[in-house]
Amino acid sequence: MAAGKINGYVCQDFNPLAAAPNKAKIGLGLSKLKWLVIMDPLATETSEFWKNHGEFNDVDSSKIQTEVFRLPTICFAEERGSLVSSPRVLQWHWQGVQPPGEARSDLEIMSGLWLRTRRAYREKGGKYPDPILKMTWPYADPESPTPEELAMEFNGRALADITDPTDKTKVLAKKGDQLASFAQLRDDSSTSSGCWIFCGSWT
Repeated sequence: MAAGKINGYVCQDFNPLAAAPNKAKIGLGLSKLKWLVIMDPLATETSEFWKNHGEFNDVDSSKIQTEVFRLPTICFAEERGSLVSSPRVLQWHWQGVQPPGEARSDLEIMSGLWLRTRRAYREKGGKYPDPILKMTWPYADPESPTPEELAMEFNGRALADITDPTDKTKVLAKKGDQLASFAQLRDDSSTSSGCWIFCGSWT
């Protein structure tokens, strides 16, 4: 971004201006974008980077042309699902309260953006279309995947029968089964997992 090579940035539940070590460089990068999408339940330093707050954010707003779109997401306590931290700790939590107003979950917002992007590619074309047009989207409600569906996708599943490498007659997972651990992942397209670190977390 600071080099002017990126036009837009979707910032989802992250506050890089407050979290990254070089605030000046992050601020410079954000100011060179054409657009910035913020997905967060609250206003953050990043979503307000273009506002002058004196010594706390001394910028010339008239020289920042970045168009900022704020998409209010629901708070973690207003949905069920998983929380993941940097040390790879994954915790499941239940919904505590109903979200306010028109706030939507990250899943619903990202699904809406994804489905519109794919529709635009189908209707108007675009560069390198295969990852967009051929990506699987197997959710019961494409507009609103459930946290459970995503957790199972991250966990991984067998796309064909998976056999023991030392004994091909021994089936470790049948086609369609959730995988038990990352040791069952294969590099021959016979398995699928959203992230190998969490393979086996659902099972």
